[in-house]
Amino acid sequence: MSSTHILLTVLLIILQFVIPRKWAFLPLLIAGLHTSSLQVIPSFSTARLIIFFGMARIILTGQLSWSRSNPIDKIMFFWGFVCILSSIGHDPTSGNPWVIRARMAFDVVGTYLYAKAYLKDFDDYKRLAKAACFASIPLALGMTYTKLTGGFNIYSLFGGSNFLLVRNGTARAIGPFGTPILAGTIGALLIPTIITIWNENKKTAILGIISCMGIVLSAGSSTPIGALIICSWALMLWRWRQYTGKITALCVSMLIFIQLVKDRPVWYLIAITDFVGGSTGWHRAYLIDMAVRYFDEWWLWGSDYTRHWMPYGLPSVPEHCDLTNYYINLGVFGGVPLMLALILVIVKSFKIIRMKIREFRPVDTRQEFLTWTVGSLLFTHTLTCLTISYFDQSYIIFYFLIAFIANLKDVPPEEELLPNQAVAA
Repeated sequence: MSSTHILLTVLLIILQFVIPRKWAFLPLLIAGLHTSSLQVIPSFSTARLIIFFGMARIILTGQLSWSRSNPIDKIMFFWGFVCILSSIGHDPTSGNPWVIRARMAFDVVGTYLYAKAYLKDFDDYKRLAKAACFASIPLALGMTYTKLTGGFNIYSLFGGSNFLLVRNGTARAIGPFGTPILAGTIGALLIPTIITIWNENKKTAILGIISCMGIVLSAGSSTPIGALIICSWALMLWRWRQYTGKITALCVSMLIFIQLVKDRPVWYLIAITDFVGGSTGWHRAYLIDMAVRYFDEWWLWGSDYTRHWMPYGLPSVPEHCDLTNYYINLGVFGGVPLMLALILVIVKSFKIIRMKIREFRPVDTRQEFLTWTVGSLLFTHTLTCLTISYFDQSYIIFYFLIAFIANLKDVPPEEELLPNQAVAA
């Protein structure tokens, strides 16, 4: 544990209490992008400490937001309950399962409640976009330095690994994250949020997008590039948004057709995706095969052993193979109920987005577009979760989004001003 990591943690905790409410999400955003999941004190990483003190501020100021009428609130409560309850089916040999799952529930549900208190409307979301632009700059610079020099990872000062990863003779920057894939994917996933300030702060948005592109390229992985392509495609569909239903039906029909004519399941499309060389797409597709084959081992509570699923394992976790799929990872961690809770959250989120787009369309194109960017980001997360698992602090970005969508349900439409009305105002 370095002194710089401890100092940054202390500064972020202080900032959490002194910063104005409209910027109160900033400490956790910084922790998510610039510190690792390494524990600063026993059981608490920097991010977990920020969640704890952020929740303390929320409770003390009466800003805690939770309602039984909000479907995502209820599912997230169920998510936390199932996560902890699944401890019943796990062996304490590798650690107390109740403590391990309580930590995870605190991280996920805590981040959700934290973001739900501080990301109330589109103004808050745009502030998040501005903050992401500037917060991504040092991450991009640090990762680019590692990529170009093949040398020191500056984020090792904040708990990150200083172990250099090389594939096909090319250095892969990791930043403060658990893997280069997660680092690069987070860079790609910030772009749809940054797009929301394009019209109001174009220079800032361009700076943020360039930084995120630097993060993606420095990671040297196919998944971040794939995520970038997916979110770009989803954003471009805005022009043809009235045909969304037909486009969706066409894509589903194509997948069904591929499933019928090919020998392998449709998820083996993942295996042919390789943008940088040396991709492990086959592993991700085969992992789904193995999860289906050994369904009886993990469906109820999860499983403490998956090493036999693959011909190779993880030296750091010898009991398991590399679970590079967030849905399957949650299934192994807490069984089908935990996996289904995540899927339900995503389904409900898409329903809210569709409802709000229809509500905003006749009133305010600006709000409709902002909602479209949120939907594009959720769509990208939904697909990238098939190829990565948020096992480090990267979960923060995902549950920030889910919390905002939960609040979006209650955001009223604002009548769009026509040019002559704007001048008169």
